[in-house]
Amino acid sequence: TMLQMIGEDLGCIIDRTPKCTPEIAGEGVEYDWAMAKMYYRKQPLSSKGSKTAFEKLVKECMGKKVLSLERTRKFSRRARQYMTCYYMLEKNGESTT
Repeated sequence: TMLQMIGEDLGCIIDRTPKCTPEIAGEGVEYDWAMAKMYYRKQPLSSKGSKTAFEKLVKECMGKKVLSLERTRKFSRRARQYMTCYYMLEKNGESTT
């Protein structure tokens, strides 16, 4: 891709994951992001009204109250389980689509 070519020109390696498999993006980051977004959506509109309130809410969504260490580790475990499953399917010659 164009991104990979630019990366090569800069001396970097760009490794892209397949579409529709966010769980292999690494260490459950997509699950963390989804949890933070879900928490944000459940908050009342009044807590999103001003720039200051919005910034405070975003920090809260990304904080330890929402994304606790226990929850982040759980998401990481889930992502590793999916990666292992995809690896075994590929190793056995089975299609993942």
